[in-house]
Amino acid sequence: MVQDVAALNLAATIEARYGSLDAFCARLRASVENPTAELLRYTGGWSGETGQATTGGRHRKKQ
Repeated sequence: MVQDVAALNLAATIEARYGSLDAFCARLRASVENPTAELLRYTGGWSGETGQATTGGRHRKKQ
C-alpha cells in the first residue's frame, strides 16, 4: 500500500475525477496512441497575396 500522503492525494483526485485508476490509465493511453490533427501553415506573403496552405513541416510523413 502507498505510504506517501502526496501519492494518496493524487490517487484520490484521479479516482474522484475519472472514477477509477483504470479509467484514468485508459484515457491517458488513448490520448497518447491517437495522433493529433496536423495544422495547416500559411505559406503566402504578408503583402496581401494569397498563399497555399500546406502541411510540409518537418514532421510530415515521408512519401
